[in-house]
Parts: sequence; C-alpha cells; structure tokens
Amino acid sequence: MFSCALCRNEWVITKSLCMECSFIQHSCDLYSRNTVIEVLKNVLVRDTIKRNYKIDMIKKKGLETDNSNDREYKEEKKKEDKEEEKIKIDTSNYNHITKNMMAELKTKLDNI
Repeated sequence: MFSCALCRNEWVITKSLCMECSFIQHSCDLYSRNTVIEVLKNVLVRDTIKRNYKIDMIKKKGLETDNSNDREYKEEKKKEDKEEEKIKIDTSNYNHITKNMMAELKTKLDNI
C-alpha cells in the first residue's frame, strides 16, 4: 500500500492517485494543466486587492474576524463607484442645460 502521490492522505494499492486526485488529473487532461491552474488561482487564491479590502473592513468594523466575501466586496465597490460618479459633475452639460432653461424662460416671458 502506498499513499496518494498528490494528496498524500489516501492509501492506494494499484494506482498512484486516489479517486479524487484522479479526477483532478483527468480535468488537467481535458482542459490543460494551465487552464486548471488558472481556475484554481482565480477561485481559491485571494489577490492583493481583495486581501487589502478585507483587512480594511476588519479595521473599519473593529472586528477580529470578518465574514465578508467577494460578493460583498463587489457590492461595496459598486456603491463607491456610484458615489464617485455622483460627485463628478460635468460642468459643460450643466451649463448647457442651464442655458437651455434660461432660453425657454426668456421665450415664455416674452410671450406673456
């Protein structure tokens, strides 16, 4: 009996990989090793931005642990982006609207 070459948790007799690790190997055969690694990195590994966001949330809430997940991160990011868009006002559009309103008011006053 030998331990599985990949997970080292299961004992195998006739093969070098257990059933679960054989599935991983089969996925690598189907989709290519690089694709499987890329999926693992995208799904399981947190990048620096997400880690920093989680650290900031923990500090902001004063919690030792934080149960936020990526969905909450994305929703919070959308809210921040919307708030930034509201703050930024395109003055040329505002001036254009103001001029149009002023012209309409002038024509209405002239017609009275």
